[in-house]
Amino acid sequence: MNRTTNVLLAGVLAAGLVSLSAAPAMAARTFGAIAISAQSGVFGRATGAPSQAEAERLAMAQCAQLGGADCRLATWTRGKYCGALAVKTFQGGGMSWAASTAPTLEQAKSGAMERCQQEAKTACDDVIADVCSAD
Repeated sequence: MNRTTNVLLAGVLAAGLVSLSAAPAMAARTFGAIAISAQSGVFGRATGAPSQAEAERLAMAQCAQLGGADCRLATWTRGKYCGALAVKTFQGGGMSWAASTAPTLEQAKSGAMERCQQEAKTACDDVIADVCSAD
């Protein structure tokens, strides 16, 4: 092989390595998100969004549309992952909440309930929202 062939072959190999290393980053094609307004007691969710930013925007918009005064992002998902949001509403007013993500919906719900209980220092009411993104 001459020098030109060696340089061309090295360039082709380098391009192949770059495309192989980029493959995992492109694996997740859909995103989901959940937003909550603890003050208003409403939530918004989105699934199947093409980007994390779009999923978050859609969830926040739905939360606000439902009357959320203080909407904030609770969790987001990508690829084949699920998220869940659990809450505890107190008799005197107020709310504690927690979110979790996991590979399965059951794991996400269980994680949200566990985290909510840690946050509220008592058993939580229920999972009020969940979302799974799929590719």
